[in-house]
Amino acid sequence: MNKANAKPSILIVDDERGSREVLARFLRPEYDVTTAEDGEIGVNLLSRNTYDLVLTDIRMPGAGGFDVLKKTLSLPIRRRASSSPRTGPSIPLSRP
Repeated sequence: MNKANAKPSILIVDDERGSREVLARFLRPEYDVTTAEDGEIGVNLLSRNTYDLVLTDIRMPGAGGFDVLKKTLSLPIRRRASSSPRTGPSIPLSRP
């Protein structure tokens, strides 16, 4: 969670605007949501900010979801990875 905001933070990375907006709209009442329209922006945001959860599309032009996941895995925080056959890998993050 961000110290300035009591809500857990989520980064949504997806090149499809509709998917990004629907997810963000659904999650905003309970979470501090940040969105990125491509993997490069997502990686940049991960370099500058901390998030409790990262949701990413895998197939995107340029830097894809696996690039975002690699950056997420390189962060110095505890993480638990999981995968869903329908949605692919996800990595919920928690503070030490």
